[in-house]
Amino acid sequence: MMPYFHSETGILYNGDVLETLKQMPDKSANCVVTSPPYWNLRNYFQEGQLGLEKTFNEYLNKLFPILFNKLELSNLLFVFSPTYE
Repeated sequence: MMPYFHSETGILYNGDVLETLKQMPDKSANCVVTSPPYWNLRNYFQEGQLGLEKTFNEYLNKLFPILFNKLELSNLLFVFSPTYE
């Protein structure tokens, strides 16, 4: 996994949030900023695609465990994912 940006103060990665985080050790991130596929708005016709779950809770239950496992305790998570129900 190649960093998008690297300095003394941190490292940024750019990529599919689920694929990128799978490559990182647990509890290794101080901050995650992501805009995953919006729930129930688009179909990208990719197997296992995030956002096609039947309910918003199913969507969150698929996304959040991966995100929280990678964050160190008491750090930041920003998820941009509007829904229209």
